[in-house]
Amino acid sequence: MKPCLLLINIQVDHFEGGKASLPNASSAVLQAAEVLQCYRDHHQPFMHIQSVERIDPSKPFFTGTSGIRFHDRVPHFENEPIAFTFEDKVLPIQAIATFMRRSDCSELAVCFFGSTRDWREYILAFEQNQINATLISDASAFHERPNEAFSSITLEKLFTLITSSDPQDRAKVSPTVLYNANNNVLPKDK
Repeated sequence: MKPCLLLINIQVDHFEGGKASLPNASSAVLQAAEVLQCYRDHHQPFMHIQSVERIDPSKPFFTGTSGIRFHDRVPHFENEPIAFTFEDKVLPIQAIATFMRRSDCSELAVCFFGSTRDWREYILAFEQNQINATLISDASAFHERPNEAFSSITLEKLFTLITSSDPQDRAKVSPTVLYNANNNVLPKDK
């Protein structure tokens, strides 16, 4: 079974000049774009997550501003799956779980842009819902805690999973996961 791709908050406000800019966003979006294109080319399931701020115009991702848009390298097109978080309150975990069931995926490959706190919330939600998740690209604000590192699957391994029709290839690829419902692997603080 091939992993679903989850693109979390790859929005303009996370890039230079945005209200929540991240130090490595420009390089991370290139990797995310490469992964997304591979998923599109091979008709594999993926989903965008978009943060939306409707109350405070001084915060990132305010409705009607350019900061809420997805970066041009990872556009969302009509009829593609999307889920929203509003006012940074509730993660769309049920929407993600439903998408995974409908796509017949048992795990996620995640491209993440955001704060360490936001990522921790996603990890806890994945754990509580028994969702296997692997970080493959991030422009996270791990700058908030620079010594914290999460393991990533290599793009080569991910592309093998996506493009191969040989079930044996799945056994050859053993990514390090952020959360695995089967063996409870979680990231470790350094």
